[in-house]
Amino acid sequence: MNQIPMKKFLATVTAAGLLTLGAAGTAFAAENDPGTASSDQPAGQEQNQTQNKGTHRGARREAIKVAAAAAASTIGVEVTELKDAVKGGQTVGALAESEGISADSVVEAVVQALNDRIAQAVTDGKVDEARAAKVKERVPAFAQRFVNTVPRRFQTSG
Repeated sequence: MNQIPMKKFLATVTAAGLLTLGAAGTAFAAENDPGTASSDQPAGQEQNQTQNKGTHRGARREAIKVAAAAAASTIGVEVTELKDAVKGGQTVGALAESEGISADSVVEAVVQALNDRIAQAVTDGKVDEARAAKVKERVPAFAQRFVNTVPRRFQTSG
């Protein structure tokens, strides 16, 4: 006899939950719709920010590829040999030193290669001048980390 009121209770709770989720989903979709302008920013700027969020990881990967190519070229090894050394727990700087090249010259080559790539992106209209200037400020620190540290996933414990 208690089953009938319990079924009604569950049906009511389920219906209320679905209505709540539906309303929240509609509100969320309206907030993120690039066609609707908000009071904070113009619609075009919101859409541009949404598009840029996915490109950060791709830009970082591209920077690592450019840095690896520049470092390998400076050291005089293939990129695959450089990758294998890093995966084995060796820094790019240590590999360079073992080949008779100073780590500082590798850092300089990486900085130059990345700055050239950023300048090319500005020329191609992919990045504006202000963003390029911000990124270029971070290049030397990135190059130092790239050459003188081993990524955590390749560090051996012990």
